[in-house]
Amino acid sequence: FFLCRRLGIGTKLVQQLEEWCRKNGADYAYMATECINQPSLNLFTTKFNYIKFRSPTVLVQPIHAHDKPLSSSITLIRVSPELATLVYRRIFASSEFFPEDVDMILNNKLSLGTFVALPKGYLSNWDPKSHTFPPSFAILSIWNTKEVFKLKVKGVSSLKYACSVASRAVDAFLPWLRLPSIPNIFRQFGLYFLYGLHMEGPHGSYLMRSLCSFAHNMAKDDRGCGILVA
Repeated sequence: FFLCRRLGIGTKLVQQLEEWCRKNGADYAYMATECINQPSLNLFTTKFNYIKFRSPTVLVQPIHAHDKPLSSSITLIRVSPELATLVYRRIFASSEFFPEDVDMILNNKLSLGTFVALPKGYLSNWDPKSHTFPPSFAILSIWNTKEVFKLKVKGVSSLKYACSVASRAVDAFLPWLRLPSIPNIFRQFGLYFLYGLHMEGPHGSYLMRSLCSFAHNMAKDDRGCGILVA
């Protein structure tokens, strides 16, 4: 890969991709790269006049062999794509980067649903159609990315690989300990992508943790899913 640098290949690729986007009705092009990838940053900001938009953080959680406990003090509900669209348009109305076709995203066959967590007894305060929200709630949507592509971790040391195998072996022999063993990410695995994460009110962080635990348990029951990504 490095031997192909400074031959104009990257420039030609970007030009062709931008032309394809233009022909398909795109108004903007957006790229993502690691903040330490200076050659890539230079290519886009210097040669193609891209500007820095955001520095997002990718959060990863491995899928363990055990269900995460869910509190009985919360209510988890799945909302329809139509209702989720209303909620997201209300929440992110002032956001500077929000998909206008969010309804198509939520109705896509790879969407596993949108879920809301509320404290017990707060369901009567929930009427998003009239923009009535409870004092505390959390919401997120789940995308089944494992049906699109697979990942595989390579290049780890023998020690790290052995520790990973040992954690699963101990977990298999002593399941009652509920150890957070490392899943086998050294062979192909898929992932669930969490998006639309939002929380409000004094219980918001607790409710969001519950939603993430719910997503973890859903992924655990889906063979081949190794991690959650947000």
